[in-house]
Amino acid sequence: MLARIAITTAATLFFLLPLAARAQEPWVPIVNAPTIRLATYQAIYCTPRHGGVSDACASAADRYHLLVRAGIDPAVELAFALKETELGTTGPGRAPQRNLYNIECNQWDQGTCEGPHHQRFSTYPSYEHATWAFATLLLTRGYADRGLWTVRKVLPRYAPAFENDTALYIAQVETWVQFWQRWEAQTYGTSPPTPTPTLPPTVTPIPTPTPLVSNQIRMCGQGTSDAAVTLYGAPGNESDVARVLPPGEGVTLLCEGTAVVSTTVNGTRWALVHAAGDTRYTWMEANDLEGRQTE
Repeated sequence: MLARIAITTAATLFFLLPLAARAQEPWVPIVNAPTIRLATYQAIYCTPRHGGVSDACASAADRYHLLVRAGIDPAVELAFALKETELGTTGPGRAPQRNLYNIECNQWDQGTCEGPHHQRFSTYPSYEHATWAFATLLLTRGYADRGLWTVRKVLPRYAPAFENDTALYIAQVETWVQFWQRWEAQTYGTSPPTPTPTLPPTVTPIPTPTPLVSNQIRMCGQGTSDAAVTLYGAPGNESDVARVLPPGEGVTLLCEGTAVVSTTVNGTRWALVHAAGDTRYTWMEANDLEGRQTE
């Protein structure tokens, strides 16, 4: 009980931090391992606001695991949801709209434009679906897949200056994330362990590619990219994101005989690769990789 009280107190006190007190780190990555524990994430989502607890509290554990599997730091998602809808207690974040992040209506997220709180923004059947849409947006819809993978790079597009105070938004998100990270370090003394996720059944997961089974496939060439690179379970399929690599992380191309295993989709050549520490085989645009071995 005492531990829970301490976490809840930390979740409340961050509102009192002046923006000038934030840490001086030059950027906060969105594509990152979790920097806060599940217990902290749940406690913040489940802290009463506006006279009650957010309906998103009940699904916090499932959504945390979904974010970890997608490669997005849950602390950053938490800060976006806090800024946009106060964690689902205001505006479109409330049921039955359940749009924690004010994602606009679109053709890709399988939501609807019914409202009722604001018809400009998507309506989702569950909060898990909303978080899946948030991860998909940041990974495959013109952000991480275009080299925008930090808070300072993402927010000028996510919250443009013509309708937002973008500089304030960046400062708030960075302040909150860094406060939670410092609180975790002071409380636990170590980084949070990466959990083994259990995805909720109510949302389409970001798929895990099926491993190849072939004794002809072998490691062939190595290389790195100077920008974030998205790996896909299927070439050219934006809905089949396997992982996003930060700049400088290496991949290994796979070969059959003497040629890189590749395919061409709509005129774009895709190479079969796998990333360090990952047993899955995935695809990437061949021209995204510097120093690659060519056919």
